[in-house]
Amino acid sequence: MLKRIIFACCVFCMSDMALASANNSLTPTQVVAAFYHDYLVASELPDMKLADKQTQKAIFEYTTENLRTLRDNDESGADYFVDAQDICEEWKDSINVETVSENDYIAQVNLRLGYGKGVSLYAINLAKEKGEWLMDSVKPISKSSIYCPRQAEGEE
Repeated sequence: MLKRIIFACCVFCMSDMALASANNSLTPTQVVAAFYHDYLVASELPDMKLADKQTQKAIFEYTTENLRTLRDNDESGADYFVDAQDICEEWKDSINVETVSENDYIAQVNLRLGYGKGVSLYAINLAKEKGEWLMDSVKPISKSSIYCPRQAEGEE
């Protein structure tokens, strides 16, 4: 009986470690893509309480405390993560992330949201904390238009 209990505990612990390992294995590009997908999808939810809950979940899951502090201290009036006052619905389906540099502790990726004439580019730095890649800074690089992709192409 004791052997069965020990065996059950080992199996339980191993499955937890495997799950934790799977979460820690996200690459910097996967972290950024997952964050922006979750964040942008949440922003479209019609229930404002649920939208806020889901955006906060994404923020706390994929960002460092440093980035959250930068966002909290931002006084631009724009959404910190997209540097815009409005979020384009097309962005969630047009997230492209490319690694610029990476070592064991830090990484930099470029993020492209949108398509055609409505592309916005961002430089995102990530830091590895407790074995997980987390976004540590977001800097807008350029916007090809002030409009969402459909608006920029005249599809309003």
